[in-house]
Amino acid sequence: MSYYRSAVLHIAGKFLSAARLSTKTRAMPFSTDRRKSDYSANCKQDDAGEKLAGVSTSRVAFWPESSFFSKDRLMLRWNIVFGIVCGLTAPVHSAEPEIEVREKVVYSKVGERELFLDAFIPKGEGPYPAILIVHGGAWRSGNRNQLRLYANALSRRGLVCFAIDYRLAPQHKFPAQIEDCREAVKWIRTQAANYKVNPTKLGAIGYSAGGHLVCLLGTTGEAPSDKNGNIDTRLQVIAAGGAPTDFRSFPDNGRWAEYWMGGDLKTVPEKFRDASAAAFADKNDPPVFFFNGTADELVPVAWSRACHDALQEKGVKVEMHTIEGAGHIQAAMNPDALEKAYDFLELELKSEKSDAAP
Repeated sequence: MSYYRSAVLHIAGKFLSAARLSTKTRAMPFSTDRRKSDYSANCKQDDAGEKLAGVSTSRVAFWPESSFFSKDRLMLRWNIVFGIVCGLTAPVHSAEPEIEVREKVVYSKVGERELFLDAFIPKGEGPYPAILIVHGGAWRSGNRNQLRLYANALSRRGLVCFAIDYRLAPQHKFPAQIEDCREAVKWIRTQAANYKVNPTKLGAIGYSAGGHLVCLLGTTGEAPSDKNGNIDTRLQVIAAGGAPTDFRSFPDNGRWAEYWMGGDLKTVPEKFRDASAAAFADKNDPPVFFFNGTADELVPVAWSRACHDALQEKGVKVEMHTIEGAGHIQAAMNPDALEKAYDFLELELKSEKSDAAP
């Protein structure tokens, strides 16, 4: 890593340490019940100019407790630093002549709303395996630029990468996010020839909310049928970092997720189940590589391990890589974890057994 990148990561680390100290964050056990407190979300603007209205929800045990900053402000700090560091440490286009980048490509349209992706295509004849890249942001913030670092690294390994936007809460409730991801999978397969993609070799990587979404893609993919337009939505491999994977039980009955689900476990239990990748694990699911920081207070390791263990019980190939002492954002940029994730994706996609029949 260059001196410049090291300096950026050092500064970000100092900023995050200060944020943790100023908010008096404490680790919270996976199942500990806490007094709930409402918070109001700041309005944000997404890439397409869509204004996200404020919403009130409740604190949940997965999140750190703060006496000064609300959960929303803490999450906003994490997202700001994540975006800055990923952007500054990612190679610029001119430094990557072997990669063609096509930006702001429309992959789906919902009503009047266009959804965009950026494509990172290795030079050469192809066809190449492909990777869908899904950003995080608590399903309510972020955009396709967030994980550009991942896209640059993977495309240099000979994988075509597609980093996507998707509809965000609170304006768009679940299952809008996973529906958009599935549309992206179908689009990649139908457009494969135009992007030098081998449609039988498609994987996905995501972090945080993006990690959740790629896991859910992995455990709910289906063979071609009338229901999915006769386009295979199955993936061949997944890498999921800081991924919440089971929403079927919470100390506050899921009231914290009202902004995203449109209700709690009592009023919309089917939504919480449908969002749980662990609930759909079966022996036919693709291999999954999980990575998590042991000091992650936003998404504790146990929240990712739920799907890991469910898949392992079904005989699916899974790996869990933990980063000792790393928090949510540190784990997202941990060089060792990312190299292992990239290796896992590349190995599975370039093996003969990863072939499907879209």
